[in-house]
Amino acid sequence: PKTKKWLHALKLEPEVDTTVSEPADTTENPYSNVFLSSASKRGRENAGPLSSETVQKLMKEHETRNSNFRYEDTGYTGYKKPRRNKNVIPPRMDCWFCLASPSCERHLVASVGNSVFLSLPKGGVNAHHVQIIPIAHEGCFSELPSDTLDEVVKYKHAIKLLYQEINCIPVFFERNVILGKAAQRHAFLEVIPIPATSMHGAKQVFENESNRVKLSFQEIGGDGTLDGVQRLQQLVGADTSSQYFYFEIPNVVKPSIHRIPDGPLGRLPLQFGRQVACRILGCPNRVHWKECVLPQPEEAELADRFKKDFNPFDIEI
Repeated sequence: PKTKKWLHALKLEPEVDTTVSEPADTTENPYSNVFLSSASKRGRENAGPLSSETVQKLMKEHETRNSNFRYEDTGYTGYKKPRRNKNVIPPRMDCWFCLASPSCERHLVASVGNSVFLSLPKGGVNAHHVQIIPIAHEGCFSELPSDTLDEVVKYKHAIKLLYQEINCIPVFFERNVILGKAAQRHAFLEVIPIPATSMHGAKQVFENESNRVKLSFQEIGGDGTLDGVQRLQQLVGADTSSQYFYFEIPNVVKPSIHRIPDGPLGRLPLQFGRQVACRILGCPNRVHWKECVLPQPEEAELADRFKKDFNPFDIEI
């Protein structure tokens, strides 16, 4: 019946081998004078501190073990919670842009450097639309280590050379927006080629689109010795709470950022960069990437063609 319960009990009789003697080099438990006095409710207060010799011995033993216990002059103080760098974002297996992730579309990868790789995006605007992506799971370009940022600049230069061969000018932009799951952010710089013949009035298109959605961009160009993303890092720094939209068209629109205020996204369109590029290209139907996705075999073929075109300009590592 459901109302009945069964119990099972065992009585264990331990067998102690009294013939075994302690080894000659057995020492006393160094913690005995701490734990044996715990019978009192405030046992630690009644316990005498460890001897200085024992403290030194324990510190040496645990120095290379990253021990999470600590000892102070007042006696044993228990467990110390390990300190973590809250700004470090660990690699994620659900991130589209982490090469080790099962979600990564590796057939779109065109070039891999030491700390940065180049990939065609899902649903690109055109055949030479690419993304510059740090290999590490970094939140935004303003936080990148200096060596990673240097490699980004090399890739930007290489892409410019490729686009010159096909008579195009690149549109660079990065959207650093903290959405619902901020830890899943992985920085990437979009690069969309625009035919030079379509560049007439491009700056006016950028300004009109900015005004239409009420975005206020600030030019961040310096003395010409730094690339736009390097100047971005100087200006924004490693402030992980700072949200921004970075935009640049070489020799047309100087490197500029729109700072996004804290709180709701407001009127910021997430596809602003593609909107500007598609407006210049005259293809408003390609603003949303989901409407431009190709079957995987066609994506792989597109990536192979891009690799062949980019190979003469690929960076040296």
